Amino acid sequence: MKTRLISVVIISMVVALLFPPLTHAEEPTSGSEKWEFTILPYLWMAGLEGDVVVKGTTSAVDASFGDILDNLDFAYQLHLEAKKGKWAFFIDPTYMKISVDESATTPLGATVDAELTSETWLVEGGVFYRIDERAIGDDGVRTLAIDLLGGVRYNNLKSETDIKGSEGMLDIDADGTKDWVDPIVGGRIQARLTEKLIVNLRGDIGGFDISGSSDFAWNVLAALGYNLRENVTLMVGYRALGVDYDDGNGDDRFEYDVTMSGPYVGMAYRF
Repeated sequence: MKTRLISVVIISMVVALLFPPLTHAEEPTSGSEKWEFTILPYLWMAGLEGDVVVKGTTSAVDASFGDILDNLDFAYQLHLEAKKGKWAFFIDPTYMKISVDESATTPLGATVDAELTSETWLVEGGVFYRIDERAIGDDGVRTLAIDLLGGVRYNNLKSETDIKGSEGMLDIDADGTKDWVDPIVGGRIQARLTEKLIVNLRGDIGGFDISGSSDFAWNVLAALGYNLRENVTLMVGYRALGVDYDDGNGDDRFEYDVTMSGPYVGMAYRF
């Protein structure tokens, strides 16, 4: 799985470097405004830490990215953005599927096989609005831009558990799905330091226990970009996302109080 995942990232980067900028029909513009598009496939090497309560039972979660990668079936992360004038619209889906197979032998010699499959969807969508853009200094290169952010983050957690014992002594099949939508508000700062180097900072908060959303959610991102070509930028950075969600009471209580954090690398392709 490690080879497959790394290959997807490498192929995305090679395609962006080898192919020339895409051409597209110009949209109707106001003045000199044109549509600008960004495609950014990336790999977020996030670990998990926190507590999960299922049917009233609390379990501590502490898994590094290496632990997750050992059991990873598939993962995909992509940022898409369309900008015109002061407005920019984006969608950012993350999908991850993990499978764990374990076998154990009891003191009486019976065999117990357990299979756990977990699927996670995180889908962000929303809009940026530019409130300020200015030059830094008088060299004509350095710039600073500030955007406000408003949107939603969709969370979907699905798990399937299959436990079987030899000679039919045990047979358990269980599955469950939890999903919710968090409103999010925040901002973004983009700074060009040189003709090659850029900095991207983003932060948002959300949830607020509105209509079944998380009690609270937060997200921060810091990235450094290096322009390999006029339309291709290598991005490296760090992201952390925290979610505190609960639903139900007593034996039916579900709680997800988890932080995902780790470095990421990606390739932005603009046209």
